[in-house]
Amino acid sequence: MLNKLTLLTIVVFISTAELKSQDKNTGSDLRNYNLLDQGRNGLNVYDMMRVTPYQTEVNGDAFYEGKDFIKGSITLNANETFYDNLQIRYNVQLNTLEFLVDTQIKSLDAKLVKKMILQNTSDLSNQKVFINAKSFLIGNKNEEFLLEVLYEGKTSLYKRRVASVLKGHYIPQLGAESQNNTIVKKDVIYYKKDNQLIELPKKSKEIFKIFGNQQVRVKEYCDKNKLKLPRDIATVVSYFDTL
Repeated sequence: MLNKLTLLTIVVFISTAELKSQDKNTGSDLRNYNLLDQGRNGLNVYDMMRVTPYQTEVNGDAFYEGKDFIKGSITLNANETFYDNLQIRYNVQLNTLEFLVDTQIKSLDAKLVKKMILQNTSDLSNQKVFINAKSFLIGNKNEEFLLEVLYEGKTSLYKRRVASVLKGHYIPQLGAESQNNTIVKKDVIYYKKDNQLIELPKKSKEIFKIFGNQQVRVKEYCDKNKLKLPRDIATVVSYFDTL
């Protein structure tokens, strides 16, 4: 088990050239960062930290969408303050949002964020929406990481991406020796029942059981439309909510 100090020191190397290749923020964007950094609207100034890029012996990255920054917006828990036109990436291992401000990187504890929207650069109409998990119970506890909204209805679906570190002596997934530690990411899908988030089973046979007395109709729908679980779970749950 990695200690807290080790987790905090595992930061992916970001070269100066890489930072300069990112789009610079406009004056309007910088004003938003400045408001965040000055601790206005209920945000404590010490919650914003400058991240100093440096090289560590780690393969991979711990970011939700990879190490590139994505245009997006956030809404803070404090007074529901909204900031847009930000360059963001979400470090799922440290549970922090990192912002690119010119050639500097600053971070914010994701616990302070109520909602985040990331734009899809190839399809601007297809945005990814994230909400804070603290509104729900997960295993009888309130957690404060960000969940991607896959579907919201009578039976809502959310996704959490988890990053863990495999020590460098051996990587089972690669079947090879490695001198460096490697960050491995996996997704956990939750479905909402009342105010509880329950992890979706891995096997389709077990997934059908969550549909109760409608599971026969749901299975017929899957067969007719050549849908597979858990791959097409959002489409299937959307149909289930109409029954």
